[in-house]
Amino acid sequence: MTASATFDFVPGILMTMILVWVVTIAVLALGVQTGIGRTAVVFIPVLVLAFIVLVIQALTLDGAMEGLNAFFTPDWGALTDGAVWISAVGQIFFSLSVGFGIMITYASYVGRKTDMTGSGAVVGFSNSGFELLAGIGVFAVLGFLATSTGQPVGEVVADGIGLAFVAFPAILNEAPAGVLLGLLFFGSLVVAGLTSLISVVEVGISAIRDKTGVGRVAGTMILGLPMAIISCVLLGTTGGVYVLD
Repeated sequence: MTASATFDFVPGILMTMILVWVVTIAVLALGVQTGIGRTAVVFIPVLVLAFIVLVIQALTLDGAMEGLNAFFTPDWGALTDGAVWISAVGQIFFSLSVGFGIMITYASYVGRKTDMTGSGAVVGFSNSGFELLAGIGVFAVLGFLATSTGQPVGEVVADGIGLAFVAFPAILNEAPAGVLLGLLFFGSLVVAGLTSLISVVEVGISAIRDKTGVGRVAGTMILGLPMAIISCVLLGTTGGVYVLD
């Protein structure tokens, strides 16, 4: 990677990011109930249903059981490895948005007599349940790829971007309705990312409104526009993947 290539804009990525930020800012400007609430009511069920279809397809692939054996076979010795515990704590903190201010922000919008214990339990178990579902789908695909390439499951593909854009698209090559499933899969990624982005930005908007007393739209623009510009400049280039990593 050269220094000049790092900041070359990629039109396809840049235009997509601009679209995502336009949608995000619009949803946040509409408010908690009208914007965020209605978006979640539609997007979250769509995300879950789309992913269930993908997981079912993954389980029909040759070698899927090999991947599931790797997923569900415990390595008790790993419990003595401090790095494993650090990774696990980091994952669950990130997954449940602990320490981001998101839960506190959303909690401030509900009534004083709302059953927060029950809501917290639903969030926790729903999150873990979806992660288990995702794990089944991911390792089923890794088992398929391992069988196809003759490699161990742990060496088939890297995590992160490689997993999302190498492992899962392998399903599509085997699926009868590959185009439809492709739309479901990448649509799921967009929905998951969009809802997460909305939650993260809402924390800052809430803080700005509390401190300055500005309205919803003004608060959204004060924070959303600079974030959108910085995001597009850093990630909309050929070096964006290195920044993301």
